[in-house]
Amino acid sequence: MNDIDIKEIRKLAGISQKNFAKITGVHLRTVQNWEKGGVIPDSKYAILRKVESDLKSPAISDSHPKSEPASPTIDSLLAIIAEKDRQIDRLLSLLEKK
Repeated sequence: MNDIDIKEIRKLAGISQKNFAKITGVHLRTVQNWEKGGVIPDSKYAILRKVESDLKSPAISDSHPKSEPASPTIDSLLAIIAEKDRQIDRLLSLLEKK
């Protein structure tokens, strides 16, 4: 059992299981296993814990109002990933039609 909510991280980032697997360098079944509480290897755990923390933490400095995300860099990256996820899905859909 792991203490990281992979599904929540994916949902907050707005990406599919398939693309989360690609981003993290694992098989789709591995992501599905992690979402069911399967063991996350140390090599992935620290990175996923940091992403989870950045996604969930509110801004606490005066330079960022509390309604804004804590890390614009992470937010920008997640927006790019979400857009790429949509593009990949569209391309795969077109390829399946051929």
